[in-house]
Amino acid sequence: MNLGSFIVVDGPEGGGKSTQVKILVSRLAKEGVPVLSVREPGGTELSEGVRNMLLDVKYKNMPAPSELFLFLAARASLVQEVIKPALKNKMLVIADRFSPATYAYQAYGRKLPKKIVELANSLAVDEVAIDLYIKVMVDYDIGLTRKKNSGKLDRMELEEKQFHQRVYEGYNNFSPSVADCLEIDTTSKSIEVIHDEMYEGIKKRFPNFFSV
Repeated sequence: MNLGSFIVVDGPEGGGKSTQVKILVSRLAKEGVPVLSVREPGGTELSEGVRNMLLDVKYKNMPAPSELFLFLAARASLVQEVIKPALKNKMLVIADRFSPATYAYQAYGRKLPKKIVELANSLAVDEVAIDLYIKVMVDYDIGLTRKKNSGKLDRMELEEKQFHQRVYEGYNNFSPSVADCLEIDTTSKSIEVIHDEMYEGIKKRFPNFFSV
């Protein structure tokens, strides 16, 4: 059982989730909220090493099962070394990607069996429950265009258009079991509007973290 609270911000490429997490965590910290930001893959020495491998374009032909297990190896390390201790210390943990990405990218994008992906993921998360899933959605064509305009693309971002379309469908059609979900369409909203929706959504759901 979580003593703190766990928020996951996830969605297709180009939705602006990483930017929003940085803005959100900065504001919460300034307001005195005991908040911790983590990213996937990453956050531990092992996970950062795995991240470099997963995103490196020289591994463009990586087999789908290998990709799945590498992502989950990174997640297991992050859960055990960072997330569970932070929740035990009653912190508000905000993750930039988590289980939803595995379902969308590996089950839908790579077409791996959904039941196997779900079972393997359950081992990696070790009963850590998502208290709020903020699903940041953007049309995959728009998201890919944003990514291409932003600079160098990594191995996942360079995948074919059909792959990203399946990922988008994965986010739309399948969600992990979570206590609550807040969906935000970022296609035509400003950074400020998106931030306000996230902030107010969190403040409403987790008032115990905010000073009266």
